[in-house]
Amino acid sequence: MGQVRDDRFKIRAVVLGAFFVVLVSVWATYSEFIVRASRLNMSNFALALFVPFVLCVLIVNPVLKAKKPEWAFGRSDLLVALTMGLASAVIPAADGLPGYLLGILAAPFYFATPENGWAPYLHNHIRPWMAPSEDGRAMTWFFEGLPPGQAVPWGAWVLPLFWWLSFIGAAACVSICLAVLLRRQWVDHERLVYPLANVAVDLVSVPKHGIRMIGGRLFWSGAVTGFGMIAWNILSYFSPGAPKFPTGSYRSGTSLPLGRNFPGIRIKLNLFTIGFVYFANLEVLFSVWFFYVLNVFQVGILRRLGFGLKNSDSWGSSYEVAGWEGFGALTVFVGWGLWMARRHLYTAFRSAFRGGQNTGDTDEMMGYRAAVWGMLIGLGYLVLWLHAAGMAYGAAILCVLATLVTYVGVAKIVAETGLIYVRTPLSGQAFTMAALGTRTLSGATMTALAFSYALISYRGLFMPGLVHGARLADFVRGNRRLLLWAVVFGLVLSAVVSLAFTLHLAYVHGAYHFDVWPYRSGNKAAFNAAVAKMKTPQGTDSTRLMLFGIGAALMGLLSFLRYRFPRWPLHPIGLTIPGTNFTRELAFSAFLVWAIKGLLLKGGGMVLYRQWQPFFIGLLVGYALAVTLSFVVDLVWFPGQGHVVHVF
Repeated sequence: MGQVRDDRFKIRAVVLGAFFVVLVSVWATYSEFIVRASRLNMSNFALALFVPFVLCVLIVNPVLKAKKPEWAFGRSDLLVALTMGLASAVIPAADGLPGYLLGILAAPFYFATPENGWAPYLHNHIRPWMAPSEDGRAMTWFFEGLPPGQAVPWGAWVLPLFWWLSFIGAAACVSICLAVLLRRQWVDHERLVYPLANVAVDLVSVPKHGIRMIGGRLFWSGAVTGFGMIAWNILSYFSPGAPKFPTGSYRSGTSLPLGRNFPGIRIKLNLFTIGFVYFANLEVLFSVWFFYVLNVFQVGILRRLGFGLKNSDSWGSSYEVAGWEGFGALTVFVGWGLWMARRHLYTAFRSAFRGGQNTGDTDEMMGYRAAVWGMLIGLGYLVLWLHAAGMAYGAAILCVLATLVTYVGVAKIVAETGLIYVRTPLSGQAFTMAALGTRTLSGATMTALAFSYALISYRGLFMPGLVHGARLADFVRGNRRLLLWAVVFGLVLSAVVSLAFTLHLAYVHGAYHFDVWPYRSGNKAAFNAAVAKMKTPQGTDSTRLMLFGIGAALMGLLSFLRYRFPRWPLHPIGLTIPGTNFTRELAFSAFLVWAIKGLLLKGGGMVLYRQWQPFFIGLLVGYALAVTLSFVVDLVWFPGQGHVVHVF
């Protein structure tokens, strides 16, 4: 059951992928904005993508094989479709382009008041092509809804969206090129586990090691467990006093108190995380929860001592000391990885500038020569675009490089840990302002920095999906260069559908009524922070840079110890993200899987570990189907008052 043929992918794979892309774009947007139910694409493997993929494997394909075998999808077909979906699933809904991009662009004129000072500090620096104007009350209608008889003012958005989509296209181009350039190093040399990709491959592959991943007793036990816990919680929709399992909702679970001024240790189950991280290495899981607990004690001790930072970064760690330390660690983590890949990267760059043969890129989605030049041209365009928007060259270059660290760092963390939710400890914009000092930045630069939050990259934007797509390409038979164009097509399709659908819903219902952070507070936060820093400019922030240096030094030390002593038990990856909201909510799940997997390996070795893999895949399937059931219940009985059972 669920096993499919292993053949070359065909054009129908692209059609199926396009269906996945459109479904994710519409379903995730409608669920979050209108039904106000689960956030279906907030994870690095969007649940809105996982569900149709699983249904194709478990139901659609077996039926096709029984009725019309020639119509059945091969393994390569399914993986190509999934690759298209993974790359584009980050685009829809509040945490994607429609949220931050439209929210930021629509804000500067609509929310300007004499009290917030946006007009005198920002408006003169806004280029005409950077944001739609309020002419004809176009932005008022965006936030409040169209009056009767009025049409959607599409024309107000054409020019700014054209230029912003060119900027986003350049960021996507850089991400694609980096995914290609780093694939061999991460897969063949560093041997990253890629739990998200491995689960997908297991779902569409024949049994390995004599174990059926789907359809056996353990698979169905996991599916019943995952489905049953969420289905039981659905009963509380109709009887609010009923007991519930501590899983799903952001407000579920509890905190273990440690004392005054100490944040509690979060105790919550996230079944979607549990199912994926089971496939990660033990030392990686230990590192995640160990550094989280260590960070809790650090926060408590520093609070007792009265040490803290003002004007926190809204897009980074909840406790900014940990954010700056984490970003320092992340920077060295990325830099160390690039140093370890120096021979491979040298070969790729030599092929770009000198030509030559035997570069080893015949099995890549893109040749190394094209990847190197695509990355360089893309980075150049990003810097020139930001400069045209008003940003000084120095600030533009630093912001792009810092953002690039978040792209690569988050993607590598996901590929190694299997954590379905990962966010950067700090934004590139915050690092740029602290490193250069707002006193040296002009009003135009500060305005452009505020607008750059339209493309905030706290989840790594396209990069995590693309590096997993590059990994899935290893299991695809067929022309991988055509796979690249399929991925590009998916990105364009998702952007068009998501933006058009969101604009339509916004003008019909009023974006302010969606009750999501990018439209109510997040867009204002970016401009309020810029104005506040312009009113009270500061020099280079030595305290924050000191914390950055401490994190960098610790990461350097741990990386050296791990490299020097092969049996060193502590993986440095956990040092990068211990203070983020995502890690706080997921650390207990990582600890639980670490304990379970450790007992299995100790009791039965790899044989017992492999035997239990179907249970955790079943857990994912059951959970995903139950979240879908919850959405249907909300759609029918609680429209506009849905229940967020799937979130980090």
